[in-house]
Amino acid sequence: MTDWMTAKQDHNTWGDPDKDKDYIALKQFLLSTVNVGCTTLEIGSLDGKWTKYLSHCLNICVDVGDAGFIRFKDKYPHIPATFYQTKGDELKGIQDNSVDVVFSFDTFILLTKEQVDSYIKEIKRVLKPRGQVLLMVGYKQVHGVYCNAGLSPTILTRNGVVLYQVKA
Repeated sequence: MTDWMTAKQDHNTWGDPDKDKDYIALKQFLLSTVNVGCTTLEIGSLDGKWTKYLSHCLNICVDVGDAGFIRFKDKYPHIPATFYQTKGDELKGIQDNSVDVVFSFDTFILLTKEQVDSYIKEIKRVLKPRGQVLLMVGYKQVHGVYCNAGLSPTILTRNGVVLYQVKA
């Protein structure tokens, strides 16, 4: 299993949603996708790099360690969020059909095929009918993992990274 906390220690080196062109586009797309009062679930939330923009939502932050959760609570006490510490491939603590938008940027690139397969099953379970999934994945992961899981509409492809949007 990939050590996410080490790999993403300085998560803005992956891109800053307030400064980098591609990440600004991701932020704008995310904000246009979520509605006021919807429930979001971010896999690989760390200290709220993306969730910090969603103060108008009920947010579930998911990560393998709790260090990011502690920083998130300190930095953004006004943002409604609950926290779930995963084993790195499951969402067992999240209720079925309870989430409007599942998203993950910069995390699935680090996962093994087995972890991705497991998360895809879990995402399908927790997503509400007509919910949406936004996943940024590495291009090498696309064929054989995502296409077989029913994820096909590509909305952004740059620098070997593919963002998928899927409506359940």
